[in-house]
Amino acid sequence: MRVLLASYSLGVLLVTASPQISRVMQAASIGLILSSVLLLWFWRSGLLTNFSTNHSTNHSTNYSTNLYTRFTLLVCAVSAGSLWHSVSATWQLESQLPVRADGKVFQLHGYVSGLVRQSGPGWQFEFEILSAERLENVGKDQSADRQAEPFILARLESSSESGSAPDFHFSGKTLLTYYPEDSFYEAVNNDSSSGLRNRQERDEPRTALEIPGQLRPGTLLDLSARLSSPRGVANPSVYDREAALFRDGILATGSVKSSLEQCHERCASAAYAARGFMVWVQQQRFDLRQRLIANTLDLEHSELIVALGLGDGSLLRREQWDLLRATGTVYLLVVSGLHTGLASLLFYGLAYAIWCAAVTLQPRWGYKLSRQRFCDLCLLLGAGCFALSTGWGLPVQRALIMLFVAVAGRLLKRRLGATTSLLAAASVVLSVTPLAATAQGFWLSFAAVAALLYTLNSESHGDESALKRLMGRFAKPQLVIAVALALPLWVLGNPLSLAATIINFLAIPFLSLALLPAVLLTIVDHLLRDVPYIGLLLLAD
Repeated sequence: MRVLLASYSLGVLLVTASPQISRVMQAASIGLILSSVLLLWFWRSGLLTNFSTNHSTNHSTNYSTNLYTRFTLLVCAVSAGSLWHSVSATWQLESQLPVRADGKVFQLHGYVSGLVRQSGPGWQFEFEILSAERLENVGKDQSADRQAEPFILARLESSSESGSAPDFHFSGKTLLTYYPEDSFYEAVNNDSSSGLRNRQERDEPRTALEIPGQLRPGTLLDLSARLSSPRGVANPSVYDREAALFRDGILATGSVKSSLEQCHERCASAAYAARGFMVWVQQQRFDLRQRLIANTLDLEHSELIVALGLGDGSLLRREQWDLLRATGTVYLLVVSGLHTGLASLLFYGLAYAIWCAAVTLQPRWGYKLSRQRFCDLCLLLGAGCFALSTGWGLPVQRALIMLFVAVAGRLLKRRLGATTSLLAAASVVLSVTPLAATAQGFWLSFAAVAALLYTLNSESHGDESALKRLMGRFAKPQLVIAVALALPLWVLGNPLSLAATIINFLAIPFLSLALLPAVLLTIVDHLLRDVPYIGLLLLAD
């Protein structure tokens, strides 16, 4: 089982490292077909039965059969992983904005599908395009596109009345940026990155309360925007933006070239319609963030509360990011597997208390649902709700999948070893997001979990004092993580700091025992009550 899981994961990773997907797809298709035919022939001949039961009396024949069968299974697993990744990657590449349409202005019809975030002087949001029409009469050097919007709308109405079909078809998820002021927008149009950078450094950042209401998730909009293919720098040891956009399923990027007010008026009847479950989740996050910011305006750390509770770190100031980088605690503010694990433990403890109280009142309930099963189900449910509330990002998806594998093995009463659990989780993660291996967090998270699993299972000596055992359990995970991640961090080009290890030695327990519980209580209080309790806000701050 472990070898098959490792082979499947290796097949997915081979496509990630391959420069040409088409050749890998052809080789994977041939390998999968041939291995499937051989496995079918083995099964019809009874060789698979001999392989599983090992009842053959001829040891040499049995050894050869086992060797051929195992090799065929390995080829089948590698081919299946490679084919799945290559097919999904090819489909997404074919769905991206064509190169011939790079830099063109389009009239877009769609809806906001993600939580809008602050991006320098503007706002960045995911936009699901339902239909797009290229505007040929809008030039690249035109700097008054917002004043030209009545012409654009009139052109669309005339084309719809005449029944002419658009000359270009494009749809899918895009990442758009909206600049409220005309000065910022003009700087982008004139391709003056230095001018835009100076404005960003001179002007104060906005707060979430200044987000236009039209950018609420689910809002249907008609926009004119200049689109481009999802690209980014590919230098070593830097952030790979193109890979990140590909992982998120972004098919194009662009900047909005029309005012949102007029677009909002044209489609006000469907402005707040939810377009699916995830869009509904993003709507609740948007409304909750606006309430949090409004209720924490007088507090000192309102941005940190939003970052920890909702997974939105775009409101953090530059000096706050610099402080987090200098102390090596950025990952504590970026919601990831650590926060998902801590939140699941809180839900597990709450479920344990509820079960004990219920059994005390009605003892017969304990026979209908065991404590372990009830707590495990509540743990998964709570971790899933936390993952949704923080935006369902790839780090929390990885943590949720790893948690699900561990809990599923316990619910099914199957004892999975550490290696099997890690390989199963890696296979599921790579199946859901084949390009997950291009993110540093994939390797760092699995390396950290593997180090903890293989080093923290040792039994402590019975002659040790209780205080010594407690300090060992408290300090050992910190040292294990620091040592285990030193080499991966160095290979990936990240700085190593002894001070960061010492700071995290105090920061992680503080986050686990005080900060995250206070923030989660604040979030739950805002969800359940129209007028939140000010004491919880002050405690979190």
